[in-house]
Formats: sequence, structure tokens, C-alpha cells
Amino acid sequence: MHRTALRLAPLFVMVLILFAPQRLVADPVQRALDATLTVLSDAPERQVIGSGFVWSERWGLTNAHVVGEANWVRVRRRDGSEHRARVYARDASRDIALLQLPFETPGLPRAPRSPAIGAPVLALGAPMGVGFSVTRGIVSADPRQVDPTVPLRLLQHDAAINPGSSGGPLIDMDGRLIGMNSQIADGSRLYIGISYAIAVEDVSRLVDGLRTGALVPVPELGLYLRPVTPRIAAALGIAKTGLLVDDILPGLAGDAGVRPGDVLLRLHGHDLTDPGALSFALDGARGRLRLQVLRGGEVIGLHLPTRPPAGPAMMRMPKPPAPRPMGVMLDGAVVADLDEDGIAALGGLVEGDRILTVNGAPVPAQLSADAGPLVLLVEREGRHLHLILDRRTPLPRLRPAIGGNALDLDVRRF
Repeated sequence: MHRTALRLAPLFVMVLILFAPQRLVADPVQRALDATLTVLSDAPERQVIGSGFVWSERWGLTNAHVVGEANWVRVRRRDGSEHRARVYARDASRDIALLQLPFETPGLPRAPRSPAIGAPVLALGAPMGVGFSVTRGIVSADPRQVDPTVPLRLLQHDAAINPGSSGGPLIDMDGRLIGMNSQIADGSRLYIGISYAIAVEDVSRLVDGLRTGALVPVPELGLYLRPVTPRIAAALGIAKTGLLVDDILPGLAGDAGVRPGDVLLRLHGHDLTDPGALSFALDGARGRLRLQVLRGGEVIGLHLPTRPPAGPAMMRMPKPPAPRPMGVMLDGAVVADLDEDGIAALGGLVEGDRILTVNGAPVPAQLSADAGPLVLLVEREGRHLHLILDRRTPLPRLRPAIGGNALDLDVRRF
């Protein structure tokens, strides 16, 4: 019996080697999934609008573009329970929103720093609304500034994320948070192999600012800028540096005296070699900032004012949007005309539809969703279907990956 045990010992060792890594990986992933949230609209339909995760105790995180202008959302946990969560604060430019959770649970452990290129990562969330999914990839590049107007360098990775993944955690193989998934490259809305996440170092800094109200919003300068390219430099007879002002809108820069045709050279001691340098120079800046401008061959100094932090109350209480009109004209019970931006068109009505009932009752002379949702029984081309018109239904939001002018991608608005 002793000899048999000795002969079987190598087999036992091999089994341990084969299965130990799976056990080591599985437990941290399970814990991370328990801290992952599916974010839903605070409406009767409970539409999945994105992902999130528990940051600490009663605080959760997601992307600002997930919650939009809502002050309340629903969060679904892995055990199937749903809770109403308050949108405590948000920063739309940096795309982060802080949720106040009605329950206490441990947050995700955090990695001390971003991982190196090639490190394996896992993306957790609700891609295409399929909650608590996990995809695997690697860190595929050093952190880079994706949008020149936003002072953040994002982690690039190739774990598959899709609409619904936004706001979900990116973790390492030990289950530690390394970032919050934010966007997909290309603007197609579907995964093409390049995903971006806000790095954990920036997430920590932004959360502290949101909780205390100390986070300074990215200022709206009112400028359209383009980098000075070699061709532009040669034509103007200037050095290849700085940002050429295309246009001025009402804002801080116009108030400071910036004009179209100026070349912005330095701000607050930072050389403005590209549009991204300007956003980092403005990040967290307060007071009056000295701006060096090249105008007519002469370098002049201007003073650019900045605004104080918005404070948590202002961040969490956005200006309510204007009421959206119903946007439909009826000829009796037949849809005669539609406003493509109205509630009726967004709810699925098309011209020629015959409305048979509204909330189970005869069709009124005019449709109004002021008192709540309308359930329409509609006849269309000999078939019947129900449509729901509701002012509270969240509109589809597309997050462009390229922030340039549609006609000239070199032009950036600040």
C-alpha cells in the first residue's frame, strides 16, 4: 500500500498543478462579480443602460454618459436584487459618476498602479445588456490621451466590451481594480479590438474630488483650435508649435481677449505643443492663468480666468432638459404627420399608422403623455402591435470616439 501511494504521488502533484491556477483565478473573479453592478434606468421598463461597481461601503461608480442627466438609477446585483441608487455627483467631461448606494458591501480591492503592456486583464459588466459577463484580454498600450479636450490618459486593452459595458470594472487576475471601462475606439459602438478604461489612479483622484466637491470641471473656453502643422507653419512663417485659433465662441477665452488667427504658445508655464497639452494645463487650475499668444509676429500676454469648483450639489443637480413634444398630428385616428424628434416618432409611430386604442380606451383628439405612459394599439399594414410613448424613456446616446469637427478632424473645440 505504501508503494502504491508513492507511485500515485506524481499523479496527485500533476493534478494540483493543473487545477490550482483555475482555483486561484476563480475566487477573485467571483468576488469581483459580486461587487459588479448592472445599471438600469429608473423607469418602469428598467432598461439596462450600462454597468458599474461598488467602490467602497455605500459608494458605487459608473460612467457619466451611462446616467446622463438622471438623478436616480436602479442597480442590479449578482444575487438578482435591485436597488434605487442616487446619482450623487458626476463629471461629464471626465465621464465619471458617483452613486450613493442604499446598501453596504465591500468594494473592489484596488491595484496600486496600472499594469504593464501585455498584462492579462478581465472586463466585467453587462455588454449588450447581458449582465455579469466576463471577457479576457491584455493591456495593449501605455496609457494614452484619447480625447485631446479631456485631461485623462486611458488604459488601452483588448478585452471585449460593447454597449452596456460602460462603467464596468477592469480587473487584474488577482481581482484587483485597475480601471473603469469607458469607451470603444472607432465610434462604431461595437468592439473592434481596442477598448479604453479610466486608470485606477485617476479614478481614485476623481472620486475624492467628487465626494468633497473639490473637483474643478474642465472649463469651456469657447475656442476652436487646430495644431500648427509643418504646412501651416511654413505658410505663416512661424515655428511648428502652438495651437492656431480657428474661431471664438462666447466663453473664457473671448473674455480674455483671444482672437481668431492667434497662435496659443504657453499656458500657466506649459508649452502648448498639441491640443492635449492645453487640457492638461487647464486641469485643476485656479485663479488667473497667464497665456502667451503669438499675434502678428509678436508674443503678447493675456490673462485667462478660471472658474471655481462646481461643488457636489451643482454636479448632482443638472439643469432639467426642456420637455420633449409629442410631435404627432392625427387625421381622426390616423397618423398624418410626425416630428422625428418627438416622443411619438421615438416611440415607434410612423405615418399612416391607425391608432385603435390609447390605454385601452377610444382615441382622444390629441395625444399627451403628461399624465404618464401611453400604451397604443396600432394597426399597420394589416398587422397589429402595441407601442409605448413615455416622456421618461431614456433616449439612445452615442459616445463619439473622435471629438474633432465633422469637416476637419484637426479642429478641436475647447
